[in-house]
Amino acid sequence: MPQASDPSTDKEATPGKQASCIPRFDALWFCYSPVHQFKQFYRVGNVDDCLSYWNDLYDCLRQRTKYKDPVRLLKLQHQSIPCMY
Repeated sequence: MPQASDPSTDKEATPGKQASCIPRFDALWFCYSPVHQFKQFYRVGNVDDCLSYWNDLYDCLRQRTKYKDPVRLLKLQHQSIPCMY
């Protein structure tokens, strides 16, 4: 039976590339599977809310969507301001 990979053990991305969020999504998907939920209920006595997996995925997606270039960010912010004329 395949286990969800732990996002903290993913291979680090090369300096120019960002890490993929797919392993974090897969771990979240596995968390909601009946296999994981039954195992969690048997071991702990309650079902897993998968909150830690949501947080990992959210943090990854947030990191991937940050603007690295401050000039580009300023241009985008300036374009979003409506013209008064």
